[in-house]
Formats: sequence, C-alpha cells, structure tokens
Amino acid sequence: MKKIFILILCLLSFSFSALCQYDNKRKVDDRKDYLHLASQELDSNNYKKVIDIVNQAIEKGNGSSKLIEKRAIAYYKIRDTKKAFDDIDQIVLEKEKDYLLYPILSVYYLSRQENLDAINSLVVGYRNNNNKDFLSSSKLLNSSDVKKVIELIDKELQDKEPLKELYAIKSIIYFSQNNLNDSYSELTTALENEQENGFLYYLLGEIKLKRKEYISAVSSYNTSIHYGYEDIEVYKQRAVGKGFINDFSGAIEDYNIVLKNQPNNYEVYYLRSIAKNYLRDYNGALSDLNRSIKLNDKFASAYNYRGIVYINVGDYASALMDFYKTLSLEPNHPFTHNNIGLAQIHSRQSTKAEKYFTKAIELDPEHADAYYNRGKLRLNKKDLSGAKSDLLKSINLNYQNPDAHYQLALTYLQEKNKEKNKKLEEKICSELEVASKMNHPEATKLLNEICHKEEEPVE
Repeated sequence: MKKIFILILCLLSFSFSALCQYDNKRKVDDRKDYLHLASQELDSNNYKKVIDIVNQAIEKGNGSSKLIEKRAIAYYKIRDTKKAFDDIDQIVLEKEKDYLLYPILSVYYLSRQENLDAINSLVVGYRNNNNKDFLSSSKLLNSSDVKKVIELIDKELQDKEPLKELYAIKSIIYFSQNNLNDSYSELTTALENEQENGFLYYLLGEIKLKRKEYISAVSSYNTSIHYGYEDIEVYKQRAVGKGFINDFSGAIEDYNIVLKNQPNNYEVYYLRSIAKNYLRDYNGALSDLNRSIKLNDKFASAYNYRGIVYINVGDYASALMDFYKTLSLEPNHPFTHNNIGLAQIHSRQSTKAEKYFTKAIELDPEHADAYYNRGKLRLNKKDLSGAKSDLLKSINLNYQNPDAHYQLALTYLQEKNKEKNKKLEEKICSELEVASKMNHPEATKLLNEICHKEEEPVE
C-alpha cells in the first residue's frame, strides 16, 4: 500500500519525478538524483531552481559538498556573493571540486586578500581540467570580477619567473568575455610557452574565423587537431572556415565527421546542405535540409535555405512556400524577404516583389543584394532614378558584384537615350569596363560595341 501511494505521488509530481523513490533504503541514490537535477538546472541557467533543489536535498538529509558547490555557483550567478562565499567556506578544503567553481574560487580568495590562493585556484583549475572546461567555467565570471582577476594575474606576471600557464589562463578568460583582441595578444605569448597545446590553437582559429581571416583560421584548426585537440567543435568550425574559402568538398568531409558523432545535429545537416548546394549537388542539399527539418521543424534557417535550393532547381512555388514558412517562424529572419522577392520575380509576380526587397532593406540597411535586386526591378519598370540610387548603393556596399556594375551601365544608357545626354557616355563605359574585368560576358560584349569602336582611317 505504501509503495502504491508513493507511486501515485510521483505521478502527480511529474516535474520532480527523479526525486521519487520506491523506498528509502539507499539514500545515496537520492543524493545522486538531487545532484543530477541540480546539474541539469545549472546547465540551463535556472539558478533559482538549483538553489531550491539543493535546499530541499539538505532539508531531507541528502546534502553533499557537490550539491553545495552547485548552490555556490548559482548564488554567484544571481549576484548573491555573500551566500556564495558562505557555501564556499563549507567546502573550500575539499580536495576534488566542480570544475565550474575554480574561477569563482579565485574571486573568493581575492575577497579575503589571499592572493596566492587565488592564483593557485586558477592554475589548479587550468591544470586539473581540460581547457574547454576552464573556458566554460571562466564564462561564469561577471565583468567586474574579471577585471580583478586579470589585475591579479598581471601582478603575478611581473615576477621574474611567473608560472607559464598564466598567459594561457589570461587569454582564455579574455576569450570567455568575448574580448578577442586581448585574448589574441595573450595567445601569442601563451603558445610560445605551450607550443603543443591544441586547445590554444583552437582558440586562435576561433578568433581568426570571427575576424574573417578564413585561410589562417583553417590553418589554426589544422594545428589544433595535429596536437591532439580533436573536439567535434574543431571539425565543425574548420568546416565553416573551409566553406568561406570555397573548399566545399573539404567542408563536407568535416561535417561528415561531426555527424558520425552527432547524428541528430540538425544544425550541421543545414550547414552541410550549404556546401552541397555550392557544389550543385541539389538533391544532396535537399536531403540534408529535409533531415534538418525532421529533427527540428521549428528551425527557420533550414526552411529558408531549402527555399534557396528550390530556386536553384526551378521549383519556385515550393521555394515561396518555404520562405513564407520561414517568416511564420521568424518574421524578421535575415535575407528571407529578399529571397521571397526573387522567387516572386521568377514566378512572374514581380509587382509584389518590390515591397519585399524594401522590407529586406528596412531590416538590414546594408543588404547589398536587396538594393541590387530592387534596382534591377526598378530599371525594368523604367524607374531610372530609383534604379540608379539602388544600384549605386549596392555597389557602395559590395563593389565586387559585376552584375550591379552592368545594370548601372544599362541605367545610364537608358538615361542617355532618354535625355540625349552625351556626358553619360563616360560613366556607361566606366561601369562596363569594371564589369568586363570581372568576367561579365554581356558587359564585355556591350563594351566592345559602344565604347571600343574602331576609328575609321583618315584618307
């Protein structure tokens, strides 16, 4: 009867089902359940729930130092530093600590003016855990405490023989706060001291990738893997870098490695589809996008990109359906309004297209393609003033688009014919020459026809 009552109670208290036990013979199981729940909530940034779970465990006689560590971290994150440090007081002498605690522990020691222990907690945390864990734990620090910790490290680095790990620790802390410039500066010195630290090369690759230094980023990821840091994230990021340097086959190879380890990673199926699309493997791209959507039918970017692939295969009706689905999930999704405009033009609905290009520009005033597409549409409608304005803006944002130069030349040409303005000839030929140098065949043909006429010989 007692077991049936407990079972009913468990069913009624679904959110706490992991805490429900059929008997109380093994309290250690209860502690593990509490610790598991607290860890889950901590990973989800539900700090108040962490505190509630730990308090409940302690009230029921199932407290532990590991649980108190979780509560200390949660208190720190909700800025209740006093309670966080009170918890640390209880477990500071424990030999094994949660990896998340070490940077917070350094702040605890700093508050007590125990600088040597503060340094030691950082070094021990760096040495005892993998560098990825140290990065995760450093992200917990608030900005004011980061400043204190960095000042402490700088003071220690003034020593004649400072600990070599401090440069790496400092670079990781800067990176955790998205301070990429200072992180990069420290990484160069850190790598001199730890030349075979694959994780540091991974960080270097991340910084290079964010700086759009794609070739250098891929090189750093290669070195990271060479020195044994083969975290799946390295392959994923290297694939992204390879995509930006048009090594789409190499990108697919890396995405395959990721998916072998993470077969349900919907984002990677989406990313691999992009590489396949560029290789004109449209069936492969659609297969990946269908898989991505099956795994997460709320992933707006997958619908948007499937629409792009449908445009490439000429299925404009399906493309429009996917673009509209994208906006139903994410009304301000980047580029989708521009894509709808393109699909509508292909579907002979050009009268509706201009408002979508305009909306794309409203959402992103530096959307070069949207200006180009609207400018080309306005040119077809004989709105020469609007076309010229849009095309000039597009070129200003992306000078390397030969089509924009060609369309602007056509705009000037129509303007010249309409106004009989010979002064526009120089602008026409200038834009055609730029487009021709970018291997635009129509521009080259027109350039030869109207700008490079052979002069008749003088008799």
